[in-house]
Amino acid sequence: MTTETQPPITKILVINSFPANGNAGLKMVMSVLGTHVIPVPTLLLSGIGNMPGFQRFTIPFAKLLDSTLTLARQNGQSLVVYVGYLGGADQAEVIADAIIHLWHHLLTIADLVLPNFTETALLTGVREDIVPENAETYLSAFRELYPAPDCIVTGIRSGDQVINRWVRADTGAVTDFAHPYYPRYFSGTGDLFASVVIRFLCLENQLIRHAIENAGQVLETFIRHSVEAGRADLLITPELPHLSTNTTNA
Repeated sequence: MTTETQPPITKILVINSFPANGNAGLKMVMSVLGTHVIPVPTLLLSGIGNMPGFQRFTIPFAKLLDSTLTLARQNGQSLVVYVGYLGGADQAEVIADAIIHLWHHLLTIADLVLPNFTETALLTGVREDIVPENAETYLSAFRELYPAPDCIVTGIRSGDQVINRWVRADTGAVTDFAHPYYPRYFSGTGDLFASVVIRFLCLENQLIRHAIENAGQVLETFIRHSVEAGRADLLITPELPHLSTNTTNA
C-alpha cells in the first residue's frame, strides 16, 4: 500500500493594522478571504485614521510574528504573505528578518505591489502637495526605484473614470483597467482591492489580468452600493457581489 503526500494548504499571512471601528485593515481583508487568513496585527486601533480622536495601541509584534510563522511551518502550510499597514519602520525590519533572514527593503523583495498613486509619490520622497495630474510622474519615479515586482497602481483619475494600472516587471508593458469614478472617499478600498486580487490570483488561480479586472469590478460595485446607500463606511455584504467569478485560468 502506498500513501500520497498531501499538497500543503495555502494560507494568506496578512500583516496589517486592526481597527475596531471602520472597515479597513485586517477587518476588511478577513471579510474577503475569511478563514484563509492568518492575521498578524501590526497595531490595534480604536478607529480608522479619518475618525477624530481614534487611538493606537501597540502589541508585541515581533514575538507574535515569530510564533505565528513557527506554527505555520509545523503545520506544513504554504504561505502567501500580504503586508499592509505597518506600525513603524522597525516592523519592516522584523518582517524581512523573519521571512527571508536577510535585510532588504520590502519593496525590493515583493512579487507584487499594489500602491495607489498617492503612495507611489510618498514612497519616492514627494512631500509637496500630491495631485492627480502628476500621477504619471509619480509612477515613473516609483518604477525607477523599484523595478523588480509587478506593480498595480490604483486610483489614477482620468476624467469620469478611475484607472487601475498594471505594470509588468519582465517587459515593462502597461495595461490600464478603467472603472467609473465616484467622488466619495472610503477608507479600506485599498485593502478590499488587494484582498480580492489575492483571492482571485492565489486561491482561484486566475491569470493576473483577469484578477485585476475582476477585482476592479468588485470594488466598483461595493463603492457604488455604499454611495447609493448613503454610507460613511464602505459597505461589505456577502451577497453583493459574489466574490467568485466564472473567469478561468485559460
